[in-house]
Amino acid sequence: MDYQEIVNYLIKQIQKKGATAAEAFLEEGRTLQMRVRDGDIESMQQATAKGVGLRVFSQGKMAFVDSSNLTPQALDSLVEKGVALSQQTSYDKYNILPKPGPKIASIPIYDPSISKIPLEDKVNLAKKVEKLALEYHQLLKKSGGSNYFDGESTVYIANSQGISVNYKESYCSFGVEVIAEDKGIMQPGWNSSSSRFFSELKTPEEVAGIAGELAVSLWNGKPVKSQTASVVFDRRAGRTFLYGILSAINGERVYQKASFLQNMINKPIASELITIIDDGTLPRGLNSRPVDGEGVATSRKLIVDKGVLKGYLYNTYSAAKAGTTSTGNATRGGYSSLPSIGPHNFFMLAGETNPDDMVKEIKEGLYVLGTQGGGANPVNGNFSTGAIGLWISEGKKTTPVANITLAGNMFDILKGIDAVGNDLELDRSIACPTFRVKQLTIGGI
Repeated sequence: MDYQEIVNYLIKQIQKKGATAAEAFLEEGRTLQMRVRDGDIESMQQATAKGVGLRVFSQGKMAFVDSSNLTPQALDSLVEKGVALSQQTSYDKYNILPKPGPKIASIPIYDPSISKIPLEDKVNLAKKVEKLALEYHQLLKKSGGSNYFDGESTVYIANSQGISVNYKESYCSFGVEVIAEDKGIMQPGWNSSSSRFFSELKTPEEVAGIAGELAVSLWNGKPVKSQTASVVFDRRAGRTFLYGILSAINGERVYQKASFLQNMINKPIASELITIIDDGTLPRGLNSRPVDGEGVATSRKLIVDKGVLKGYLYNTYSAAKAGTTSTGNATRGGYSSLPSIGPHNFFMLAGETNPDDMVKEIKEGLYVLGTQGGGANPVNGNFSTGAIGLWISEGKKTTPVANITLAGNMFDILKGIDAVGNDLELDRSIACPTFRVKQLTIGGI
């Protein structure tokens, strides 16, 4: 019996036991992860895993059970347990399952070559990126280690409404951290590359170069005087604002009236330069999948259109509470977790401005290369985070800056964006181009 037959069988068995509805989510796969430090393999782990999670519904009452044992006897026992538990939980009229929807797209997210690449080649990649990073500059005297990771999994989903789907995906990444040190002052720099396809990873030279450049350029950073100034967010640092938006467009949070973006559909929340997309169908996207964690077909959704909020994210449960339909944004941490709400490939569209030109137009300001902790309060939109970067003076990046805080309100910050870069790279599942905020409060000395 194959795994798709197993999930279909489980649905039938649950219904035979008297449950009114059921869902089975089965996942099987393998992972490889290793860590290298100073040219030696510090750790390596290869693992395989499989298991199934069942949501069992009895007249609006829901129970969740899971098991890594897929023998017939274990599965029959799991069904019995799930049905019995479902009759003892609390009634919730929003405990429903999705029905089959549009035709599911075929998306390239699986690279069969990853598992065939010799282990030695993967080890050498991790060793090479560390070696190159340490050779980037004489200040780089210590390694924080390099790592390599890859994996592949197949997901099978079935429910009593007629959904019966499966898909296969792969993932690989490597990265390195090096530390610039002199006079007892240390500054780490980190960079990585991730992809669905091994051949599309960045070169170790490129990854190492950026890690080394960050460590050296930010070494011996000092706080600046507290002030209000123009701030440019590098594309790697600007993602902190997307996380703030994500927390506020969560359909469950909006329903609970715990979002600063509630009641803002079709209203301006940001500069007209800002358009944000959530796309589960992006070819080769790091978080693309043909269906979400409940088997609902994914899609490309317009979240913010030229500054105007256009939608929230829902799974089936939160959509039922809000009186709408799922947006295909049910996410799961694996077979042993219940569906929550999350993005797929969530990104701000690129603009037309060269990031260097943004800097040239600033007399005095800050170029942010990283943020540290904090973020946006999803309830009131207040924003605060630590930051590191380079001070801008007379249109040029100058001295390193550290131990400062950036603060404001999300509405003011988003509406204050007056330039968006042309440097978007979809190398993360949450991504943005470089952008500039006209005025932002900088807390320093």
